[in-house]
Amino acid sequence: REFQEKLEEAQQALEAERKVRDDKIAELLLSQEGLTSSLAAMDSQLNEVCHRLSDSQQRNHALTEQLAAEQADAEAQQQALRSEVVEGEARLHRAAAEAAAAREELEEVRVRCDALDRRAEDAAADAAAAAREAEAER
Repeated sequence: REFQEKLEEAQQALEAERKVRDDKIAELLLSQEGLTSSLAAMDSQLNEVCHRLSDSQQRNHALTEQLAAEQADAEAQQQALRSEVVEGEARLHRAAAEAAAAREELEEVRVRCDALDRRAEDAAADAAAAAREAEAER
């Protein structure tokens, strides 16, 4: 009987230890499930961040290309405007040279006109003098 009681006590102790062990295993399994769930949530968040980063990089790349194209276009327009300025300045210099030549021609014409006016005045004075002499001879 004593042996039977000790055997039952040992079995109860074993059962208690088994219960503690099973509780610990269940607790570890729950903890592992929680960790697995947490890891899955973190993995999902990481995937979302990676997708957003990829989208952002694609937008940045597109914007960089667009900016480069706009800059090239602006530089081409700037170069075209510079060419127009150079051509305009050349036309301005030619027009200034033509104006100077025209002023010189105008001055020459005025000098010739003045000379013709003096000759006409001299001829009129000579004609008036000749007419007075002819009148006096009559």
